[in-house]
Amino acid sequence: MSLLLSYMTDYAQTTPKSQLIYCSCAETPHGIPDDGKDYYELIADVGKTPKVVRCVDAGTDHEQKSEYDVTAEDVKRMQEVLYDLNVGKLKDYNKDDVIEGGHSYRVYMEYADGTKINATWHSHQPSELAEQTYHVILTRLSSYFKKGSESKEGQIRRIREVYAKAKEMVAANGTGSIGPRDMTITVNDGTQVDDEFIINEETEMTFYFTKKEPTSYIIDPTSRCYFLTDYFTAHGHESKTELLFDPEDGHLLYAFTRSVTDSGFMIEDNNYFDAEGRLIEHKRKMGREDLEDVDEDSEDGDDGSLDQQFAKECLDIFEMMINHKDVEPTTTNVRTTPKADRLKMIRSTYTTAKNKIEKNDKSELPRDMRIVIHDQLAEDYPPVTVDLKFFFEPNGNDEVFNNHCYFISKQNHSMYFKEYSEFLLAPDSHKLIFSFTQTQEEGETYEWRYYYDENGKCIETKVKSVDVEDTGDSGVDDKQQFSNYMKVFNMLVNKPM
Repeated sequence: MSLLLSYMTDYAQTTPKSQLIYCSCAETPHGIPDDGKDYYELIADVGKTPKVVRCVDAGTDHEQKSEYDVTAEDVKRMQEVLYDLNVGKLKDYNKDDVIEGGHSYRVYMEYADGTKINATWHSHQPSELAEQTYHVILTRLSSYFKKGSESKEGQIRRIREVYAKAKEMVAANGTGSIGPRDMTITVNDGTQVDDEFIINEETEMTFYFTKKEPTSYIIDPTSRCYFLTDYFTAHGHESKTELLFDPEDGHLLYAFTRSVTDSGFMIEDNNYFDAEGRLIEHKRKMGREDLEDVDEDSEDGDDGSLDQQFAKECLDIFEMMINHKDVEPTTTNVRTTPKADRLKMIRSTYTTAKNKIEKNDKSELPRDMRIVIHDQLAEDYPPVTVDLKFFFEPNGNDEVFNNHCYFISKQNHSMYFKEYSEFLLAPDSHKLIFSFTQTQEEGETYEWRYYYDENGKCIETKVKSVDVEDTGDSGVDDKQQFSNYMKVFNMLVNKPM
């Protein structure tokens, strides 16, 4: 009889039948900088629409929170599962083995009659019921969340939440313990119609990006673009574009475009995309002062393909400039001129290019492109600024390019070093003929000059460095940088002919 009573006591139902109004599961990492708590919670207050909330890295600068509505039936099924588990036996459960690192866990339930069930553990061997309850809550709430997120309404709701968070991050960029992380590209180009009429085209693109914060001493330099703005103006016409990228996998979520003519007529497009790149919502407004919605049936269909193509091109530029995705340098096998003649041509071309730059800086019709990058590997590292300038001119004789880039300068500096580089291009092609780099750090100055033949082979070096004889790469790194820069230049400045 005593054994039977003991058995019945152990398995007596201690979980209330009163309505479940809240439950959650949370995981908190220890010893990992800038990683916050992750949790799911079901909020089912009496008289209100129940919802599931998902939060990643709670309490950090990169906290991400989303929510989706669920049904009363979902809440009922969750309550039944918890009742069958008899989660009431976990009330006030706590186990802390004082282990270093690892993760701590918590499950919490609240009922309409005031009952609260709270269980926490930081242990390699927690209660089996605690682990089972955590798994059940996590699995079911994440499934509800996924179900809600897969609906059109759920996806659009999440996109708007991600957009609001991205705008907050843009506003806070560079204001905290981490310096700014952005890249701005400006292009000045135009046409002189006659002596008194100049049309100057101006473009400004800004990329905002994040980095995965380091775990212990491991630094991951990979960056991810989460938001981009693009502004273009020419002779009273202007357009503005915003692209929003998914913070988890980087695909395009949303594109906004506003175009305004010189007479003030405006068109606005809002496009929402799913994870496969399909357009799930398109809204257009047109007008002058008061924009009106346009019936989709009365306009040409917009499948979002232009937005997707533009986003791809922008991300390609981002990968080359920020994540240093290498472009394969082009190679040729043409006849070369004698070294003395080649060096003389290079020096003459350099002088000509410098004179052009001086005139460009004073011109009412400048033709140049500038890329400014602000970056910081991690909080304990110094911010770095890269400033690139491309100088170009119209090239009506070239069968490939509208514009010929003739010179590139680069400044790269932080609190510990300063670097200046130059890249000189051939007068009749986009081939590198000379590169120069000067680095200043710890009170020392180092210089490298490389001269190249028609096939890109280094034919002359002048070096002032620790390794005076320069048994190093003989300009290989310069040629790789140059290939990336020219790929970006042609994507932004040269249009298909």
